[in-house]
Amino acid sequence: MKSPICCVKTLRLAVKPADFRMDTALVTCPTCFETFQVVLPGSGEVPCELDYDCEICCRPMVIQCWLSEVDDTVYAEAVGMDD
Repeated sequence: MKSPICCVKTLRLAVKPADFRMDTALVTCPTCFETFQVVLPGSGEVPCELDYDCEICCRPMVIQCWLSEVDDTVYAEAVGMDD
């Protein structure tokens, strides 16, 4: 009795590491004033507001993101929920 032949194909994708780059920004918590890094949305998704919890004190905040008209850079600023 012959053993079954098994064929496994490996799929390889040609993806450059730069394709997975995520832009980040430093924001300062409006409650504890600690600075931490957040991942920015893509330029096609701004302007926008993100509900976010501080990574240090866990207080809620809103991160406002916008696109610079000068150099097409996405910027971010954290504000308190009451602002």
